[in-house]
Amino acid sequence: MEVHSTSRCHEFAHPEISFDVAEVVPPERVDSLVAALESMVAAGSVFRPGESLQYGWSLLKFQSDGQGGLFLTEPDFSTRPIEFRGGVTQTLLTNMRQIYTLDSYGIGRGLLDFHRAPLRLGKLPARRAALDERGVSADRNRSYRGDRRSCVDFLRLAE
Repeated sequence: MEVHSTSRCHEFAHPEISFDVAEVVPPERVDSLVAALESMVAAGSVFRPGESLQYGWSLLKFQSDGQGGLFLTEPDFSTRPIEFRGGVTQTLLTNMRQIYTLDSYGIGRGLLDFHRAPLRLGKLPARRAALDERGVSADRNRSYRGDRRSCVDFLRLAE
């Protein structure tokens, strides 16, 4: 695992944010997350230990690193109830697969919600306006008409 970190958050009196990533994750995905975090902090977002951030399909959590900074964790979906583990490898790998799938259909990356700006979560797991916006939205939906499968994932290209 490699540790990556923001380097500009201190310019806005905000703690730097670090995270572990396995070497299998391409540098462009790591750089994209760093850039998104720094952009959000520069725009006035303040993150604190225990807060969550939706990044693409995943819910990331901020923890104190014990040295005045923040450390990102991701859900470990193999545990029930779901627990968080250090690092963001699975989040970035899944994000990468989604991006490459859309690339294969010729859909521009600039249309991706999670590529432009990650979403901060309040009480709702997704923005209600996501389907009304111009761009590609990823969403999760409950079972449909009695189908007992847990979720249906879908992508929609809004007009």
